[in-house]
Amino acid sequence: MTETLYPDWLDGHAVEDAAMGAAYEDMGAGGRAVLKTCIARLHLFWGEREAFRTTTRTFRQGFCARVEEEPASFALFVCPGEYPHPAPFLAALLPALLAGVDAILPVFVSPFAKDGASFGPVSPALLAALELAGIERAFVLDDKSTAALAEDLGGNRPGGRLVLLGAPSCREGLVLKALELTLPCLSLPHPPVYFNERLGKPVEHCFVPASFFGTEAPAAGKEQPFSGGQERLQAALCLDGAHEGSWVWPELGPDFFRVRRVRIFSGLGTGGEPA
Repeated sequence: MTETLYPDWLDGHAVEDAAMGAAYEDMGAGGRAVLKTCIARLHLFWGEREAFRTTTRTFRQGFCARVEEEPASFALFVCPGEYPHPAPFLAALLPALLAGVDAILPVFVSPFAKDGASFGPVSPALLAALELAGIERAFVLDDKSTAALAEDLGGNRPGGRLVLLGAPSCREGLVLKALELTLPCLSLPHPPVYFNERLGKPVEHCFVPASFFGTEAPAAGKEQPFSGGQERLQAALCLDGAHEGSWVWPELGPDFFRVRRVRIFSGLGTGGEPA
C-alpha cells in the first residue's frame, strides 16, 4: 500500500510496528497455528482472482455481453478494537486479499484514539491476525475520524468497499454515509455463531488454541455422528471438531471486492471483436 492511497493525516493514527510484532510473538506458536490453518482454508475455499478478467457471452438472439472485472479500489474494514473474534476478522479480510485489492485499511474504533497518545484497547489477537495475513498497516480512530476517512475514500476513490464487523459506535452513521456515497457496504453486527458438530448445538465462535485439538478431535475427511437436527440444517456455517478455530462468512467472498462493468452490443465481427 503506497502513501497516496489514503489521506496524510491517517499516519498519525497508525498502530506501531512494535505493537504488531509483539502481538504476533505473544500469541505463541499454538495460537498462530490455529489462525494459519484458518488462512489456508480460506485460500482454498475462495481461491485467488485474476488481476483483470474479461468475458464475452454470445447469445442466440444476436447480441453479446462483455463483462470486465477488476479489484475494488480500496477495502475499508471497521470494527471495535476489542472485537474478540480473530478468525472471523481474518475471514472478512482474506476475501479482499484474494480479490486483489491493494488498499486494505483495517480501522479499530476507540474513543481514546488521538495523535501522539496511547491508543485505546485493541485486541492483540486481531493485530497478530493482521501480521499473519501480511497486512502491515492498521489504524485506531475515534468515531469522527472514522466517518471522515470513509467520506474521503468513498468520495474520492470510486469502486471501494466498506465492511463493518461487530457493532462499532459509529456503525449507523457509516451505513448512512455509505448509502449517500453509493459505497457498497456489508455490516456483520452480530456475534459470529455457528453450529458446533462436536457439541451438537449452535455456539458463539471463540479463539481456540492449537492445544485444544488433541487425540479426540475428528480426523479430517471422516464423517462424525452429530445431533442438532433442524438447528444444524438452518445454520449458515457448521464446523466439525477439527475446524473449530476456523471461520468463513458465506455471504462475504472475493466477488464482493470486485468491480464489474458490462457492455451489451449487437453481433461480433471477425475475430470476436464488436461489429
